[in-house]
Amino acid sequence: MRVTVKCILLLHIVRTCQNSVYFGKSQIVRPRVVNGVDDVNKEYPYVVTLETINFDRLCTGTLIAKSWVLSAAHCIPGKVYRIRYGNMTVPYNATKSYSRVLKQIPHPGYIDDGTDILFNDIALFLIEPVLTKTYGRISTVDYKTLTGKEFWSAFVPCATQNKDAVQLTLEQIDVIRRLIDKYPQHFQFATSVTDILQAHSARPRKIASLIGIEGGHSIANSLGVLRSYYQLGVRYMTLTHTCNTPWADSSNEPPVTNGLTEFGEKVVKEMNRLGMLVDLSHVSENTTRAAIKISKAPVVFSHSSVYSLCAHKRNVPDDIIQSLKENGGIIMVNFFPDFVKCAPNATLSDVAEHFHYIKRMIGAEYVGIGGDFDGVNRVPRGLEDVSKYPELFAELLRSGQWSVQELKNLAGLNMMRVMRQVEKVRDEMRTNGVEPEEHPDSPNDNGNCTSNAFYTEYV
Repeated sequence: MRVTVKCILLLHIVRTCQNSVYFGKSQIVRPRVVNGVDDVNKEYPYVVTLETINFDRLCTGTLIAKSWVLSAAHCIPGKVYRIRYGNMTVPYNATKSYSRVLKQIPHPGYIDDGTDILFNDIALFLIEPVLTKTYGRISTVDYKTLTGKEFWSAFVPCATQNKDAVQLTLEQIDVIRRLIDKYPQHFQFATSVTDILQAHSARPRKIASLIGIEGGHSIANSLGVLRSYYQLGVRYMTLTHTCNTPWADSSNEPPVTNGLTEFGEKVVKEMNRLGMLVDLSHVSENTTRAAIKISKAPVVFSHSSVYSLCAHKRNVPDDIIQSLKENGGIIMVNFFPDFVKCAPNATLSDVAEHFHYIKRMIGAEYVGIGGDFDGVNRVPRGLEDVSKYPELFAELLRSGQWSVQELKNLAGLNMMRVMRQVEKVRDEMRTNGVEPEEHPDSPNDNGNCTSNAFYTEYV
């Protein structure tokens, strides 16, 4: 099942950057498993690369135990033979060690019908715990130390719209909740700023885990479904993904609504009332402008970059960036080279320019990190994975344009500010007695996929 992490707040990363920039300290990290022995000090990286017997690199995975790697089931047809301890973008002479794959176990419900849509796309790889060879070492940092908060995205593809989007979204939420419950030593379910701070202050520290929905098609044109998602813990929703909904336009398709319909406006208002973040990444420019105009709470762009630096439809134009200052929202800069440089060969410095641009235009308090590592097939040189976040902060420090406090805000405090304001707006609306939005004539674009049976028929 596809569960993705959309935005990560790194609450301790500035301290790490200061060490590397000012004091020249580098942490030499060895493989997480050494001669079959678990990593007692929690110092080793989790990212591994899945390879064939001919050293062809297929996918990445996560080392979740001494002998188990979690990855995508669709990698299995590639006949994974070994696990290399290091990211696939790292040169061979800089990667570390590898283990042999002994068994591959896909999710029981894994379906690959030859299309681009894969369901329950998850598999476990049993590996030989004793490392067979060492190629060298790389310098990195402990991921868990750096990660303070994650949004887990309960994503379902646009092909589910008007079909089984709600069921599949509920299943995504279910698997996220079960994953958090299964590993309480690492994760803590969170729905508020208070929960995040509690997880961060716990000893040992835990990763605060929140849930978001990427695509308004998941609510199936129902405010009741939207409210139900909130009760299950969903705290952000992207108004569209790569497809239009009957009430909002995506940046990926020709416009239909040219903004928001009456129902779309009610969706935004209800999200304000609930205390759910309105995410505008993937959303068309006119729909974005309409949402910012009507929203009483700050909005977010969870993974978007600057249009003036790369004229891509997924990026944010200057007038919308300017409007964020009054709205109080935030742009989480995306690292995908196609959005950063409009070319496949972006670098760390190119990414830094997007942060500089937003800071110069509206201030450092309106920008965050939205790397989108789970959703891209190319990464910038120097920002190959989350272990390279310290390099980003070092680059920003070297520019002389950022203070340490501004980097702390970038690392997570900016997003916390937005969340607090969203919660404040929610509380004020409740205090003022604002009732849930109603829309009995919600858009129905389902054709024969719904019953159209209303209770009034039986009264």
